[in-house]
Amino acid sequence: MFCGHCGAENDDQTKFCTSCGRLLAEPAGSDAVAAAPPPPAEDDGRYKAPPPGSIPPPPPAAFGSGPSSGGYVQLENTSGMGGGHPLPPETQNMNFAGCLPCGIFAFLNGSALWGLITIAASLVFGNLAGLILVIKGNEFAWQNRRFESRQQYRETMDAWNQWGKVWFIFSLVMAVIGFIAYIALIVWAVSVDSGGMSGSGTTPF
Repeated sequence: MFCGHCGAENDDQTKFCTSCGRLLAEPAGSDAVAAAPPPPAEDDGRYKAPPPGSIPPPPPAAFGSGPSSGGYVQLENTSGMGGGHPLPPETQNMNFAGCLPCGIFAFLNGSALWGLITIAASLVFGNLAGLILVIKGNEFAWQNRRFESRQQYRETMDAWNQWGKVWFIFSLVMAVIGFIAYIALIVWAVSVDSGGMSGSGTTPF
Protein backbone atom coordinates (compact mmCIF):
# COMPACT_ATOMS: atom_id res chain seq x y z
CA MET A 1 0.00 0.00 0.00
CA PHE A 2 1.35 3.39 -0.88
CA CYS A 3 0.83 6.45 1.33
CA GLY A 4 -1.50 8.97 -0.19
CA HIS A 5 0.51 11.83 1.38
CA CYS A 6 4.17 11.10 0.78
CA GLY A 7 3.98 8.18 -1.65
CA ALA A 8 6.06 5.83 0.50
CA GLU A 9 5.34 2.11 0.26
CA ASN A 10 3.94 0.49 3.41
CA ASP A 11 2.81 -2.95 4.48
CA ASP A 12 -0.84 -3.72 3.82
CA GLN A 13 -1.50 -4.33 7.53
CA THR A 14 -0.02 -0.97 8.59
CA LYS A 15 -2.45 1.76 9.56
CA PHE A 16 0.07 4.58 9.69
CA CYS A 17 2.72 5.51 7.16
CA THR A 18 6.19 4.47 8.24
CA SER A 19 7.62 7.51 6.45
CA CYS A 20 5.35 10.46 7.37
CA GLY A 21 3.32 8.86 10.16
CA ARG A 22 -0.05 9.84 8.77
CA LEU A 23 -3.12 7.61 8.64
CA LEU A 24 -2.99 5.59 5.49
CA ALA A 25 -6.80 5.54 5.17
CA GLU A 26 -6.95 9.33 5.38
CA PRO A 27 -7.32 10.82 1.88
CA ALA A 28 -4.87 13.34 0.68
CA GLY A 29 -5.76 16.93 1.39
CA SER A 30 -7.87 16.08 4.45
CA ASP A 31 -6.09 18.74 6.41
CA ALA A 32 -7.26 21.42 3.98
CA VAL A 33 -9.73 23.84 5.32
CA ALA A 34 -13.24 23.08 4.09
CA ALA A 35 -14.49 25.62 1.65
CA ALA A 36 -16.87 28.07 3.27
CA PRO A 37 -20.42 28.26 1.83
CA PRO A 38 -21.00 31.18 -0.51
CA PRO A 39 -22.51 34.23 1.15
CA PRO A 40 -26.21 34.85 0.47
CA ALA A 41 -26.93 37.15 -2.40
CA GLU A 42 -27.82 40.65 -1.37
CA ASP A 43 -31.42 41.80 -2.03
CA ASP A 44 -31.25 44.47 -4.72
CA GLY A 45 -35.01 45.14 -4.65
CA ARG A 46 -35.69 43.45 -7.99
CA TYR A 47 -38.31 40.75 -8.43
CA LYS A 48 -36.88 37.23 -8.46
CA ALA A 49 -38.99 34.44 -9.87
CA PRO A 50 -39.49 31.55 -7.46
CA PRO A 51 -37.73 28.33 -8.36
CA PRO A 52 -39.72 25.86 -10.44
CA GLY A 53 -42.04 23.65 -8.43
CA SER A 54 -42.10 25.93 -5.39
CA ILE A 55 -45.62 27.21 -6.12
CA PRO A 56 -48.41 24.60 -6.10
CA PRO A 57 -50.75 24.57 -9.12
CA PRO A 58 -54.19 26.16 -8.66
CA PRO A 59 -57.06 23.80 -7.87
CA PRO A 60 -59.20 22.77 -10.86
CA ALA A 61 -62.14 25.08 -11.47
CA ALA A 62 -65.59 23.78 -10.68
CA PHE A 63 -67.85 22.85 -13.58
CA GLY A 64 -69.62 25.85 -14.97
CA SER A 65 -67.31 28.44 -13.38
CA GLY A 66 -65.02 29.18 -16.31
CA PRO A 67 -65.49 30.57 -19.82
CA SER A 68 -65.76 28.22 -22.74
CA SER A 69 -64.04 28.61 -26.09
CA GLY A 70 -67.03 30.58 -27.37
CA GLY A 71 -66.80 33.19 -24.61
CA TYR A 72 -69.87 31.91 -22.77
CA VAL A 73 -70.01 30.46 -19.31
CA GLN A 74 -70.16 26.67 -19.47
CA LEU A 75 -73.55 25.99 -17.94
CA GLU A 76 -75.22 22.64 -17.95
CA ASN A 77 -77.80 22.19 -20.71
CA THR A 78 -81.00 22.45 -18.66
CA SER A 79 -83.30 23.20 -21.59
CA GLY A 80 -86.65 21.44 -21.48
CA MET A 81 -86.37 20.70 -17.74
CA GLY A 82 -88.88 23.30 -16.61
CA GLY A 83 -88.32 25.96 -13.98
CA GLY A 84 -85.97 25.82 -11.04
CA HIS A 85 -82.82 25.29 -13.13
CA PRO A 86 -80.03 27.72 -14.12
CA LEU A 87 -80.84 29.90 -17.12
CA PRO A 88 -78.25 31.06 -19.66
CA PRO A 89 -77.94 34.85 -20.04
CA GLU A 90 -79.48 34.87 -23.51
CA THR A 91 -82.86 33.84 -22.09
CA GLN A 92 -83.20 37.38 -20.73
CA ASN A 93 -83.33 38.91 -24.22
CA MET A 94 -86.61 40.05 -25.72
CA ASN A 95 -88.01 38.13 -28.67
CA PHE A 96 -90.33 39.83 -31.16
CA ALA A 97 -91.71 36.41 -32.10
CA GLY A 98 -94.18 37.01 -29.27
CA CYS A 99 -95.91 39.43 -31.67
CA LEU A 100 -96.81 36.60 -34.03
CA PRO A 101 -100.56 35.89 -34.06
CA CYS A 102 -102.38 33.12 -32.17
CA GLY A 103 -99.46 32.49 -29.79
CA ILE A 104 -97.70 30.46 -32.49
CA PHE A 105 -94.30 31.13 -30.93
CA ALA A 106 -95.42 29.64 -27.62
CA PHE A 107 -97.11 26.58 -29.19
CA LEU A 108 -94.10 25.64 -31.33
CA ASN A 109 -91.65 26.03 -28.46
CA GLY A 110 -93.34 23.78 -25.95
CA SER A 111 -95.33 26.47 -24.10
CA ALA A 112 -98.87 25.50 -25.12
CA LEU A 113 -100.33 26.91 -21.90
CA TRP A 114 -98.92 30.35 -22.62
CA GLY A 115 -100.18 30.07 -26.17
CA LEU A 116 -103.72 29.52 -24.92
CA ILE A 117 -103.37 32.37 -22.44
CA THR A 118 -102.19 34.65 -25.25
CA ILE A 119 -105.16 33.72 -27.45
CA ALA A 120 -107.62 34.30 -24.60
CA ALA A 121 -106.00 37.60 -23.63
CA SER A 122 -106.00 38.80 -27.24
CA LEU A 123 -109.82 38.79 -27.15
CA VAL A 124 -109.61 41.56 -24.57
CA PHE A 125 -106.28 43.29 -25.13
CA GLY A 126 -105.72 42.57 -28.83
CA ASN A 127 -102.12 42.49 -30.00
CA LEU A 128 -100.91 43.68 -26.58
CA ALA A 129 -101.53 40.15 -25.30
CA GLY A 130 -98.30 39.02 -26.96
CA LEU A 131 -96.24 41.47 -24.91
CA ILE A 132 -95.62 38.86 -22.20
CA LEU A 133 -94.16 36.52 -24.84
CA VAL A 134 -91.96 39.30 -26.17
CA ILE A 135 -90.45 39.78 -22.72
CA LYS A 136 -90.45 36.21 -21.38
CA GLY A 137 -90.65 34.14 -24.57
CA ASN A 138 -86.97 33.15 -24.62
CA GLU A 139 -87.16 31.98 -21.03
CA PHE A 140 -90.33 29.94 -21.69
CA ALA A 141 -88.71 28.34 -24.75
CA TRP A 142 -85.60 27.29 -22.79
CA GLN A 143 -87.63 25.83 -19.94
CA ASN A 144 -90.17 23.93 -22.05
CA ARG A 145 -88.34 22.83 -25.20
CA ARG A 146 -85.27 20.61 -25.37
CA PHE A 147 -82.31 21.93 -27.37
CA GLU A 148 -79.18 20.00 -28.25
CA SER A 149 -76.93 22.86 -27.18
CA ARG A 150 -76.93 26.53 -26.30
CA GLN A 151 -75.65 27.27 -29.79
CA GLN A 152 -78.75 25.64 -31.30
CA TYR A 153 -80.94 27.56 -28.85
CA ARG A 154 -79.37 30.90 -29.79
CA GLU A 155 -79.68 30.25 -33.51
CA THR A 156 -83.32 29.15 -33.15
CA MET A 157 -84.29 32.16 -31.04
CA ASP A 158 -82.47 34.53 -33.41
CA ALA A 159 -84.46 33.14 -36.34
CA TRP A 160 -87.74 33.51 -34.42
CA ASN A 161 -86.77 37.04 -33.46
CA GLN A 162 -86.12 38.03 -37.08
CA TRP A 163 -89.49 36.70 -38.25
CA GLY A 164 -91.14 38.42 -35.31
CA LYS A 165 -89.60 41.75 -36.31
CA VAL A 166 -90.84 41.30 -39.89
CA TRP A 167 -94.36 40.60 -38.64
CA PHE A 168 -94.22 43.52 -36.21
CA ILE A 169 -93.19 45.97 -38.94
CA PHE A 170 -95.83 44.58 -41.29
CA SER A 171 -98.53 44.91 -38.61
CA LEU A 172 -97.42 48.44 -37.81
CA VAL A 173 -97.54 49.48 -41.47
CA MET A 174 -100.97 47.91 -41.92
CA ALA A 175 -102.22 49.63 -38.77
CA VAL A 176 -101.06 53.02 -40.08
CA ILE A 177 -102.65 52.36 -43.48
CA GLY A 178 -105.88 51.26 -41.80
CA PHE A 179 -105.96 54.36 -39.64
CA ILE A 180 -105.41 56.65 -42.63
CA ALA A 181 -108.10 54.80 -44.59
CA TYR A 182 -110.51 55.13 -41.67
CA ILE A 183 -109.93 58.88 -41.41
CA ALA A 184 -110.31 59.24 -45.18
CA LEU A 185 -113.58 57.31 -45.07
CA ILE A 186 -114.96 59.57 -42.36
CA VAL A 187 -113.99 62.70 -44.30
CA TRP A 188 -115.59 61.30 -47.44
CA ALA A 189 -118.80 60.37 -45.61
CA VAL A 190 -119.05 63.84 -44.05
CA SER A 191 -118.47 65.54 -47.40
CA VAL A 192 -121.13 63.39 -49.14
CA ASP A 193 -123.61 63.98 -46.36
CA SER A 194 -123.09 67.75 -46.40
CA GLY A 195 -123.37 67.84 -50.20
CA GLY A 196 -126.65 65.91 -50.14
CA MET A 197 -128.14 68.22 -47.59
CA SER A 198 -127.25 71.31 -49.60
CA GLY A 199 -128.67 69.82 -52.85
CA SER A 200 -132.02 68.92 -51.34
CA GLY A 201 -132.83 72.39 -50.07
CA THR A 202 -135.95 74.30 -51.45
CA THR A 203 -136.31 78.00 -52.32
CA PRO A 204 -139.10 79.66 -50.29
CA PHE A 205 -141.77 81.82 -52.14
